[in-house]
Amino acid sequence: MKKVKKALTSLAIAGMALTMTPFNAFATGTVPPRLAGTTAAQTAVKIAVQTGWTGTAILASSASYGMVDALTAGPLATYMKAPILLQEPGTVLNPDTRAELTRMAVNTVYVTSGTAVISQEVLDQLTDMEITVLSLGGVDKYGTSVNIAQKMVGVTKVAVANGLQDALSIAAIASAANQPILLTNKESLPAGVAAYLTANPAIATSDVIGGTGVISEAVKAMLPSATRHAGSTAYDTNNQVIQDFDSVLTYSNVYVANGRTGIDVLAGAPLAAQTKSAIILTDGTIPAAATSVRARLTDSSIITAIGGVAVVPQSVLAGIAYNTPAVSSDSVKITSIDLSAETVSISNTGDSAVDLTGWKLLSEQGHQAFSFPSGTMIQAGGSLKIVSGPYAVVGTDTLFWTESNMWNNSGDPGVLYDSQDQVLSRYPQ
Repeated sequence: MKKVKKALTSLAIAGMALTMTPFNAFATGTVPPRLAGTTAAQTAVKIAVQTGWTGTAILASSASYGMVDALTAGPLATYMKAPILLQEPGTVLNPDTRAELTRMAVNTVYVTSGTAVISQEVLDQLTDMEITVLSLGGVDKYGTSVNIAQKMVGVTKVAVANGLQDALSIAAIASAANQPILLTNKESLPAGVAAYLTANPAIATSDVIGGTGVISEAVKAMLPSATRHAGSTAYDTNNQVIQDFDSVLTYSNVYVANGRTGIDVLAGAPLAAQTKSAIILTDGTIPAAATSVRARLTDSSIITAIGGVAVVPQSVLAGIAYNTPAVSSDSVKITSIDLSAETVSISNTGDSAVDLTGWKLLSEQGHQAFSFPSGTMIQAGGSLKIVSGPYAVVGTDTLFWTESNMWNNSGDPGVLYDSQDQVLSRYPQ
């Protein structure tokens, strides 16, 4: 058993080495598996660094009552190539935000809220940094959404939402499509929104995000060639939005963020838009969108959590992650068993590597099973040996079972099971 523990410890150390690899050791442009700081402002800074943008920024409130003003800022951030940075209530410019503004050499900041939310003192500090401050705040959230939309040119379609999660569900997609997000009431289209649509006849189509419980059919009828995207819950709507826009999404990168807090999605939308990536919303559990997105992933897809483990648990990422496709019964098989030498050889005749996590090798005569360690891979065209007994020698591509003799020399077939307990190979046949 000591050798087993030693082998497993080696695997664990190898895994730790991978997780401890510095981010800058990876290829340029690779997004890490988690973007998170100890505060929302720090998370926004990490996202801003990933965008690679400089010169212009958008400043939004991180307070729940101020965030609503910035719900529709994602498309403008992408249009302006301006990351969204955050400011908490108070009279002092957030130090992490200040440092990032300096690093980015920002000379213009668009502010999504009025001075009742982001104080005049904070704006004065921006001015003292020789930054031009431009306000986007309207008399209410609907007016703010119009002010943001008016900064964008070449607009031919809009998205319309009423509520936090619905606006966030479309944020990355709308950002990539130069599509402003307008906010509405359930039963009536705000006058400012209606006026904006009238003044911009080039806007020919619209996407309504959410069911009739949040945006009525009467409001939908007032919008240009409107298409509704909705589910029974906000998270089902997120799933439906991703499915409906599948043709314009890519899945080399996928982002996951908390739909309850919302603030990380707000900052993350422009980054996701750069690669036309989906943002999956979670409430801390594996969301409905996991199934549809997983089907689009490849073994090279990167799933990135936006926010810490308290808002996006590792279990949620695992529930979305790419699954190695099942292999046929003759792709991985037992090729030989040397009963006296206590050695079993298995080979992969397929054209892709196979993850053996959860697989088992059974000594049929003695009903003794070897479980493959988590993360065990057998490469395309490759082979592995499983050895046991007091004289077992562990070498390259060799897995140690136990110091005891496990095979009956008078005859003992071996059976290979996959992680679903399906028999894939038996030797001899």
